Amino acid sequence: YQRRVRGTRRAGMLVMLRSTIGFYRTVFYFLLGGRFADCPHFTNELQARVQLYSLCLVLVLWNRPHYRTGTFQQDMKTNLRNVAIPGTGIPLSMVCVNKLLAYLFLLVAYPLICLVAAVWASRMEREPLSQAYSRQLLCPQDWFSFWRLNCGLASFHANATSARGYEMENKWTFLLLSLIHI
Repeated sequence: YQRRVRGTRRAGMLVMLRSTIGFYRTVFYFLLGGRFADCPHFTNELQARVQLYSLCLVLVLWNRPHYRTGTFQQDMKTNLRNVAIPGTGIPLSMVCVNKLLAYLFLLVAYPLICLVAAVWASRMEREPLSQAYSRQLLCPQDWFSFWRLNCGLASFHANATSARGYEMENKWTFLLLSLIHI
């Protein structure tokens, strides 16, 4: 029994190590200018590639104009002030103070937060820690991850196309234009 438990633990650690290495290889690929279409990592795991691309996209969009505020950074500081890292009370807007801090958060804090979330999930949902960690790191299924993904991709699309419809995302603009067209 002891040998089987050790073997299972070792296999789980290898899964976590592979996931972490894949995370860093893919993140550095995108941060160094790699294109999504040419990404050689996670070729059979579209959600993992999209997740990691969207995390890196935040840093690409950082200083670019945003349809609600001056820049993407300013929009994140505004929208993430009421969203905290679970269990900490630390608003995510603190990560948006400067780009270097955002890089550090992505490369150091994000994987650690995923590990803590995985420990919690493995205890609550009775799934192996290695599976919970890989899922949280590469293919998270929580509402915040999908919301963040949507925000980043919408900002990217708005920036790439200059579509005027995104102006309606600004609540004040929406209300003013609604009054005009009543």
